[in-house]
Amino acid sequence: MIPLKDAHPGARTATSAALAVVAALLAGPRPLVALGAAVVVWVAADGVALRRGAAATVAGFAAGAVAVAVAVLLADVDAGWRAVGVPAAVGGAAAIGGLHVGLAPRARVMSFCPLPLLGGMIAVPVVLWSAVGIGLLALARAGHEIAPDATSLAGTSPLLVVAAAVVVGVLARPRRRRPASSAA
Repeated sequence: MIPLKDAHPGARTATSAALAVVAALLAGPRPLVALGAAVVVWVAADGVALRRGAAATVAGFAAGAVAVAVAVLLADVDAGWRAVGVPAAVGGAAAIGGLHVGLAPRARVMSFCPLPLLGGMIAVPVVLWSAVGIGLLALARAGHEIAPDATSLAGTSPLLVVAAAVVVGVLARPRRRRPASSAA
């Protein structure tokens, strides 16, 4: 499956393109991580931006990137700022993916499926799509890039960022007002 766009009606936002480029540049030394982070941000940032605005999207990406970068620096003081690009890209992508799931858990991501029997455009649930995206980042050894000891706080920080972003997204969802019941 090749994810293309959140199925939310509306045009693609410039925020998603800009943040995808930032994620790819941050993870530049690791092409698989750069591609994975850029794709997650490219698709999920649209859903967040169309539901909560560009400022919330940029703030979510920055918060995730900073959280994981700080975790790396706390785990390895000698790492220096040059070593935090890949972790920052993973943290930003994790935050955007988590926000997207939290804001719209029933949303769909339009994806191209090249399989012979299922070929064409399909709408994949955002929860499944985000789980696959996070799994692909993990398979790309993003966790190993963050910290060789995967049990450390720095190694698990992207998962903590995803969990926190889902909670923030759920709390930021607009609440539906129930009509006042008329007591007769």
